[in-house]
Amino acid sequence: MAGKGQSKNAGGLMLGPVVTPIRKENVRNEYDIAKEIARGKFAVVYHATHRRTGHEYAAKVVKKRRRGKCVRNEVIHECTVLEHCANSPYIVNLFEVFEDDHEMVLILELATGGELQALCDDEQDIKEEHVRRIIEQTLAGVYELHKLNIVHLDIKPSNILLASDDYQHGDFTIKLCDFGISRVVSAGQEVREILGTPDYVAPEVLNFDPISIATDMWSIGVLTYVLLTGISPFTGDDNQETYVNINQGKVDFPADVFADISPAAIDFIKCLLVKNPKGRMTIDDCRRHPWISNPPAKDDQPEPVSSSTITKAEILEVQHSEVLIQIMPAIITVSGGPDVSVETDSALSSSVTVDPVSSPPSRRPHQITSNEKENAVGIITKRFKFREPQITLTPPSRKGSLTAPVQNQVPCK
Repeated sequence: MAGKGQSKNAGGLMLGPVVTPIRKENVRNEYDIAKEIARGKFAVVYHATHRRTGHEYAAKVVKKRRRGKCVRNEVIHECTVLEHCANSPYIVNLFEVFEDDHEMVLILELATGGELQALCDDEQDIKEEHVRRIIEQTLAGVYELHKLNIVHLDIKPSNILLASDDYQHGDFTIKLCDFGISRVVSAGQEVREILGTPDYVAPEVLNFDPISIATDMWSIGVLTYVLLTGISPFTGDDNQETYVNINQGKVDFPADVFADISPAAIDFIKCLLVKNPKGRMTIDDCRRHPWISNPPAKDDQPEPVSSSTITKAEILEVQHSEVLIQIMPAIITVSGGPDVSVETDSALSSSVTVDPVSSPPSRRPHQITSNEKENAVGIITKRFKFREPQITLTPPSRKGSLTAPVQNQVPCK
């Protein structure tokens, strides 16, 4: 695509030029905007149909101002990243962009299979072979980013889409989406920001160390663990405990949970959940790993879970009976030094749904208890003050605009 090589990089953002024309007319003149697909605090995704052709798309509507600050450059960054990755079959395509004084609308490829998170919620167990194929395709999508020195920074089930509803037939393609908090990392320019979702964020992010492409590899390790087991390796009773567990960098593989999971899959996770970023596998390392490059034949697949092995459903039943807190997916963003107050927003510049995580994880033996918390979280609480995300689900109220206006909003040009 012409002009890709001339993209500007400022503060980790790619600022264009955007090849896709940014149209100033009302998006409703070209598209029928129908049901809402997903909603976050700053972005809403709708089902859209082109009036003339009848083709179906996803319309992602993003506010241009957040907390009184113009963030148009972040939307331009997302558009530019999508353009650079247009040839990847595992990343959603960008078709058109519309803009008015208050919001931008990205017309994106519609993935009719929905979010992978919904599959995690609906399926009692996802077959290991299906998980392997999901991770294999995710690696292919992330590879397109990493070869451009772009770090996604928010790889998780709700940011992975199924291109169609053929999953049940074993024939599926995933699409990586939501590049709103992705960043460019280049030689001689360090990026230090608190970006990501609590369960999937890497230790170097919490420690305000430089972000690198290895940061995504940690998230892929967590993703693999979650898809194989239905539980997270690090979640505590609240965000504070989660961050301490991540900083400890210890991962447990309980025999009852991993009884029907292959040793190769466990080794794959272990090679990614390494606290030192330099010690983690790269994309190329992952593709050469036996679990990805040499999957077991059908006859070699693990036997189904026996009656003596605890199932995901049984884990959840126990967890709910113990009234464990369900952690809401949250995006953490802050710019500046480590001595700052951090507010969490559940869907900053994303198409993330706002439903609570339906599979709260069980406690791991190495994870801290509430009685241990006072001393253990001191490292984190000295630097960050967290607030649980405040989610307001309100229908659109301004004719001609797809998101509700903010009082006394100043246009963002």
